[in-house]
Amino acid sequence: NEAEEWLADWLGLDTATHLSELDPDLAADPRLRRGLELWRLGRFGEAKGELEALRRATNSDALAQYQLALTFRDIGLYRSSILCATQIVRLSPITTTFDAPALIARLAYPTYYENLVLQNARQSDLDPLLIFALIRQESLFESLATSTASAHGLMQVIPPTGAQIAAELGWPPDYETADLYRPYVSLRFGTYYLAQQRDRFDGRLEVALAAYNGGPFRAEHWLERAGDDPDLFLELITLDETRLYLQRIKEHLAVYRALWSTTQLRQTSRRFHRPRRNQMANSSPLARLAMARPHHIPTTPNPSHRERP
Repeated sequence: NEAEEWLADWLGLDTATHLSELDPDLAADPRLRRGLELWRLGRFGEAKGELEALRRATNSDALAQYQLALTFRDIGLYRSSILCATQIVRLSPITTTFDAPALIARLAYPTYYENLVLQNARQSDLDPLLIFALIRQESLFESLATSTASAHGLMQVIPPTGAQIAAELGWPPDYETADLYRPYVSLRFGTYYLAQQRDRFDGRLEVALAAYNGGPFRAEHWLERAGDDPDLFLELITLDETRLYLQRIKEHLAVYRALWSTTQLRQTSRRFHRPRRNQMANSSPLARLAMARPHHIPTTPNPSHRERP
């Protein structure tokens, strides 16, 4: 395919065939073998520790990163897959993701949980590509992500906000904070809250996003000082994290709009997210976990506080 021909040409390989198959040395690596077995057993925290150690150890090997990006995607370890794909672009002679082959670019900017995203985008009247950009920034599509501020799940909803939204939506009385790790709960609550902020601030998405990250009271204060000037609003944001957050969302959204068409999202997404025939798992343990109430949840720091592609 285009990606493998590009890799072979860049890396000076004799052939572009079978590059997606794990190199024998990589396949035999104890960290990979232990990690995949632990993942199969549902011991996700331990598995991720092994697989992340392998990813970091091969960080300067573009071919290994490509093979691991596919392997991690196939088992549902999406954050690590995204980091691998992003690292390929960093190592390569190209300067931006826009110049990467489509497969690699879409591994770096995927549309996982597509059906849930499209459903909630329609329900909240939001651009689905904006939701994908926000999820990528918030959690890198890791449904079990937990930030240092105790934000949970794909859209990083904090527990007090989650409880408030559950009450407003009339959620079942047995709702608990751990439900925020369930993708359909996180997406429903996150899109509801973002749409609520958008309506509160008269459709000003940049203000709504600032409220999502920095809180509505701060966003209201910045808006009062900026008035109708969106550029001045950005300048008046006093939290560096929120200012960078808005810039990141803008950048992510530009890439998503270049890579994905909302009218053809399902068809294209299936082709690029389809697991390989020789994938190592028939279905993602996280996908199965998504519809069940989690009991023991391994926590993972939000990538916004650690490693950022």
